[in-house]
Amino acid sequence: MADAIVSSLLDLIFGNLNSSLVQEFGLAWGLKKELQKLESSLSTIQAVIHDAEEQQTKSKAVVNWLRKLKDVAYDADDVLDDFATEALLQRPEMRGGAIKQVCNFFSHRNPILFRFKMARKIKNVVERLDEIAAEKAKFHFREGVVDRGDNSDAERRLTSSFVIEPEVYGRNEDREKIIQLLLANVNRQDDVSIYAIFGMGGLGKTTLAQLVYNDEMVKEHFQLNVWVCVSEEFDVKRLTRAIIESAGGTVGDLSELDPMQCRLREILNGKRFLLVLDDVWNEKQEEWDKLKSVLRCGTRGSSIIVTTRIEKIARMMATHPLHQLELLSKDDSWSLFKRLAFDSRGSEYDQNLIAIGEDVVQKCGGVPLAIKALGGLLRFKDKESDWLAIKESEMWDIQMDILPSLRLSYKHLSSHLRQCFASCCIFPKDYEIEREYLIQLWMANGFIPCKGQIDLEDVGDKIIKDLLWRSFFQEPKKNDELGNIMSFKIHDLMHDLALSIMKNECFIMEHGMTQEVPKGVRHLSYNNPRHLQYHNFGNIDIDELKSLRSFHILPPSNSLCFYDFFSNALTKGRPLRMLTFPFDHLQKWSVFIYRLRHLRYLDLSYSDIKLLPESFVCLQNLQTLKLQNCHKLCKLPRDMSHMINLRHLDIQGCDSLTHMPRKMGRLTEMHTLTMFIVGKDEGRRIEELKDLNKLRGHIEIKDLDTVKSPTDAKMGILANKSNLESLSLNWRVNERDVARQASIDEKVLESLQPHTNLKGLFLHGYEGKEFPRWMRDMMLPNLLPNLVEIVLIKCSKCEHLPSLLGRLPLLQYLAIDGMDHVKVLLQENNQLVGDASVMNANGALFPSMKTLTLSDLPNLEDWIVGVEKEKESPMCPCLEYLSITNCPKLREFPQLQTLQSLTIHGDNMMLLRSVENLTSLTSLHIAYFKEAETLPDILARNDHNSLLRRLQISSMPRLKFLSNGFFDNLGSLDNLRISDCSELTCLPESLWNVTRLQYLEISSCGIESLPMGGLRLGGLSNSLETLWIQNCPELTSLPEELQYLTGLKDLLISGCSKLTSLPEELQYLTSLTNLSIGGFNDMASLPEGMQRLVTLQCLRISKCNRLSSLPEWLENLTSLSTLQISRCRNIKSLPDQLRFFTTLKTLSIYDCPILERRCTREIGEDWHKIAHIPDIQIQPPNFLQRDPSTSRACWPKF
Repeated sequence: MADAIVSSLLDLIFGNLNSSLVQEFGLAWGLKKELQKLESSLSTIQAVIHDAEEQQTKSKAVVNWLRKLKDVAYDADDVLDDFATEALLQRPEMRGGAIKQVCNFFSHRNPILFRFKMARKIKNVVERLDEIAAEKAKFHFREGVVDRGDNSDAERRLTSSFVIEPEVYGRNEDREKIIQLLLANVNRQDDVSIYAIFGMGGLGKTTLAQLVYNDEMVKEHFQLNVWVCVSEEFDVKRLTRAIIESAGGTVGDLSELDPMQCRLREILNGKRFLLVLDDVWNEKQEEWDKLKSVLRCGTRGSSIIVTTRIEKIARMMATHPLHQLELLSKDDSWSLFKRLAFDSRGSEYDQNLIAIGEDVVQKCGGVPLAIKALGGLLRFKDKESDWLAIKESEMWDIQMDILPSLRLSYKHLSSHLRQCFASCCIFPKDYEIEREYLIQLWMANGFIPCKGQIDLEDVGDKIIKDLLWRSFFQEPKKNDELGNIMSFKIHDLMHDLALSIMKNECFIMEHGMTQEVPKGVRHLSYNNPRHLQYHNFGNIDIDELKSLRSFHILPPSNSLCFYDFFSNALTKGRPLRMLTFPFDHLQKWSVFIYRLRHLRYLDLSYSDIKLLPESFVCLQNLQTLKLQNCHKLCKLPRDMSHMINLRHLDIQGCDSLTHMPRKMGRLTEMHTLTMFIVGKDEGRRIEELKDLNKLRGHIEIKDLDTVKSPTDAKMGILANKSNLESLSLNWRVNERDVARQASIDEKVLESLQPHTNLKGLFLHGYEGKEFPRWMRDMMLPNLLPNLVEIVLIKCSKCEHLPSLLGRLPLLQYLAIDGMDHVKVLLQENNQLVGDASVMNANGALFPSMKTLTLSDLPNLEDWIVGVEKEKESPMCPCLEYLSITNCPKLREFPQLQTLQSLTIHGDNMMLLRSVENLTSLTSLHIAYFKEAETLPDILARNDHNSLLRRLQISSMPRLKFLSNGFFDNLGSLDNLRISDCSELTCLPESLWNVTRLQYLEISSCGIESLPMGGLRLGGLSNSLETLWIQNCPELTSLPEELQYLTGLKDLLISGCSKLTSLPEELQYLTSLTNLSIGGFNDMASLPEGMQRLVTLQCLRISKCNRLSSLPEWLENLTSLSTLQISRCRNIKSLPDQLRFFTTLKTLSIYDCPILERRCTREIGEDWHKIAHIPDIQIQPPNFLQRDPSTSRACWPKF
């Protein structure tokens, strides 16, 4: 049964009704009497509203009464909002100068007519309210019943530390059993083993999978761990994308399944991976087979864990015996409940509460989710009567349905918490909800109550923490550097609960959905717009959605399918509070946005808009304006400073903006301002930041070279902005006055001292010779102790870095770039390092550093100079990633015992030789040694280098050879990439002794032949799974020994202009599943032996200009599911046997003019041959930006 949450809406209306703005202008416009009648009618109903909300769980008649009330209340809110908006437009500051013409045009210019319209609207609302009030007598509502949500307890709880899943009960045996199966799986012959966990919702299947996934032994055992939540829509393309992204890869501009799956194979190839597919609902075998086929490319021991509620699905997917998750035992249930409900009460427990609690636990039926929700609720209840009320509640019924117990937790939330939680059903199940977005959504809809001087954003933060504590939200994800909760999810059962409450007001559209959008919907979202079809959305009539208040596209998309909908919404002025406007060609419609007078949140990010019209100033209610990455935007509205309710302005990535609107300092409620461009003119100077002390998050202050004096700089008073987390200070590098003195920059930066809470500091283009005092000596660790990230770029005149930089206790990321005069990374002051106040417990330098990047430092010679050398003070004890680019004078590495990944760019052979002292490296990238003709055998001289797994050598134009011993002692190497070495003509035979090599890429090299002589006896024949040879113009042939690569699964050969044909030995690659060939200009036909590749699943052919036809024997490739043909302009037709090719699921044709014409849907001469294929993609030449068969995007990143 849907709940009607009205009390929080009435609170909002009373707040607006009694605002000074409405009262003042109501009196001025002669509407005071009408407003008093409205308040009187609302008061009559508000007296009984909480009792009505209590009774709706027992009476459908009460629910219907509340729904009618809610409809009228929303109309009342719109009327008052119109009233308040007009009042804002009539303010004196909006009636003068150029802005007067704009506001006169968009406001009601005739006061008498406006008064008449408002009076009529208010009268209509009052009459409807009176009718509803007259009906309340038959329900016998009690007056004065207060909201039973115990909000004070919730706020008190917020003072304690937040703990996520501190202990899991009753699942140790399950965890150990699954871990044992995973670790013992390495010797199995299966390419991938699949384990399924199933059971009813709320039992903790996901939690169990998480325990296994995060076990240290499991982490060490698997080379790649991937977690994907499948949820109800089993879309193979979406899941492929999700797996790639979870594995750390990127999809880029790929939109089709085939190249996505190619990239996924490349990521998984040669790796022992663990993949968790959580919350599977798909029952169709063929859909599972599509995904499973691409997952069979990991090395032996790879495993998949599936969680599902449905046993049928578990049996369909698993290759091993199922694991059924049972209910918690009585003891484990009680232990979990006791920790949640009693731990805060100390050692003395009320025996009566214990007895009641045992009954409550029994009613939970061993379902952990219900126990957690109710235990968390009772934690804040001290009265026995409260416990008995829960025990005896008529809502209990959890035999096979958890919603009653969840609804009970929901019932005990305060009204505004209920509204905030229930509104989250606008997100799809398992959607990762961004904290900031959700708070701004709540603000836009008036769901967050005003609490004195507390910012709405802070109240919203507390609401989120409260809902997290009470288990309405879960899986909070924190920012790695700053430690803030960035996002979270809602368990699907909680989502069901929210949707059951808001099903008449919230609606989620999804691909393929046939259900009509309810006419009374107030919040509408579209999930996964990549699949959007025009007819799915274009037919929605905005005239039917008169109550629509918010529209969300998740994630944002610029599909033109939304175009008509949005244009109608704009021209008809719907009462929208929240809108994403996600498409290009926005400029023509931007002039109509002023009609959305109620708008609080507007997202125009990634659009092609060039300027915002002056009419935007009339959006007087706007709180949030997102313009992220509007790269063409060059101008904001001139009078933007009059938008007094604007709190969040995101202009990050608006590169074409050259100046800010004047007097932005008036917007003292501004919380987010991602960029401020300092100007010379009055109203655009840095002093505009003076009173913006509520700023939080990140701000980039640009063009600081326009600041002429420290007095001006001090006017910004950055030290007062205690909520700022990161600060970027930028001076223009290419537009500086040559005669400008460095001391000006020094004095300016000295005056820009930030607050001690700052966590991220970025300086770019600073021309001073030394850093300010607040960054020097003892000042840095004392004034900025919370810094976790520092980036210094093109501070070209500085000779020294801050001396106590290495003593910052929390610093995790440091990047130094373009500082020509720096000779030492850290030059410690002898008089300061002995001070206990700046020393770490173990005396380590950079004690928390994880990532260090050094770029374009031509004079850097040493790491540290001073009394504390690395022998006495360990350096970077936590460092994992180090990148060094163009630091020619740096000679050696210090002891870096935790370093795993190293990148060296630029000629520095001395430093490269020092790599042999790094004992824990697993990844090494060497590039841009432009003078090197060979590389030293640095990796072969140290037993520790046997840990190295990934090696990349690139951009060495004079590299001629690698010594025969270069690959010795690299027993763990599984990924080798050599590229852009045009004079490298051969590889050493010893390469084939790297027995674990799984991925080999050779591209843009002068290789003339492959050293396959020792391949027959080498271990590489079994291990190599991916071979990529691209753009090697001197390669004349592929050796016969290629046939011995019996483990090869993926082969790409492209852009090798001297290769005229494929070898017949290709037919002996019995494991090959993916073959891509391109650039064979003289190849007139495919080799006959290819038809024996019965394991081949994907075939891509590109740029084979002499190829005029495909062979009829393609049907012999019985596993082939994907065929892609691109830029083969002379292929005249498809084989006739293709119409019998039932395994083929995807056919892609790109830039093949003859085939495109013959394969035209329904009418093409070859259409009957391919009509049975489920996925057909035919694109003209302008669709392609790169060759899809050889694109780097199709292959895994190194």
